[in-house]
Amino acid sequence: MKQLSIIIPTYNNAKYLRRCFDSLLIQRNFTQLQIIVVNDGSTDDSARIINEYCAHYSNNFSALHLDNQGVSAARNAGLGLVSSEYLTFLDADDWVSDSLYSVSLAQMIAGNYDVLCYDFIEHWPDKLIRVKGDTRYTRSKYYLSNVVWNKIYRSDFWRQHKFIFPMDVRFEDVWLLVEICTKTDNFGFVKTADCYVNYDRTNLNSFMNGKRDTSSLVKVFEALLEIYSHYSDKKLLRFIATTFFFQIVLFGGDPATSWQIYCKYRWVFERKNIDSAPSKKILLLQVAHCEFILKGIIHLIHRFKLNSSRI
Repeated sequence: MKQLSIIIPTYNNAKYLRRCFDSLLIQRNFTQLQIIVVNDGSTDDSARIINEYCAHYSNNFSALHLDNQGVSAARNAGLGLVSSEYLTFLDADDWVSDSLYSVSLAQMIAGNYDVLCYDFIEHWPDKLIRVKGDTRYTRSKYYLSNVVWNKIYRSDFWRQHKFIFPMDVRFEDVWLLVEICTKTDNFGFVKTADCYVNYDRTNLNSFMNGKRDTSSLVKVFEALLEIYSHYSDKKLLRFIATTFFFQIVLFGGDPATSWQIYCKYRWVFERKNIDSAPSKKILLLQVAHCEFILKGIIHLIHRFKLNSSRI
């Protein structure tokens, strides 16, 4: 049996697949990897490339070819094929350092963690940014980077809680990772400098480079409030308030919706619930009873097309 299953969903990523797959071939523990590629109805050359690797490396690569249903459905389908003690995810337009999975898996086993986090490097057109696996963890566990692919998970832990990716919504990683955080405090972190995921921010077809989906943000926000209602963890409430004041109220992209959400959930966006210093300064408007000015700030952000994605 393999030690680590890697689920790779892909949709029209033929341009990047070889870079991704080849970074797995040179892993020091390649023989211990189960690589599950889920082709989510690609219309480019992806299927041919995937089948080529499956034929040449049949002991490690396997594929599912599906009709297009979205990344959540693709990942959920891949989870059904996991046969290893540990599992992780990787996006098809990203690639990994050659020691990532050997070092991280050894640390995962030694520490007997439920979840192990490692760094990633964002590749922008004009610069590289390294994001630490434990960035903002000192605030609380809920602030762990909101992507599933810089973490290894213990498969039994995943199955025990029947985690699945939410369907028909974007920002599904945020939703799922909050659910994971409510089930464990057993996290580990890889500190080794040469262990990281390369995260491609130059792919213009990537969802992360697409138009802001305010309706999905609202759905995830309300789903997390429902989770909070069952746990009443003040640290979770602070995460929700801080994250979504920034992502929906300030940078939601639709001033009317942003203001509506702020008014409806003002109890969430109380200044006392906010961890971010800049947002707390803005919310001094609450103290001064001048919240109508916030509505003007929201409209100015929209008017001048200010973007939060690289802040």
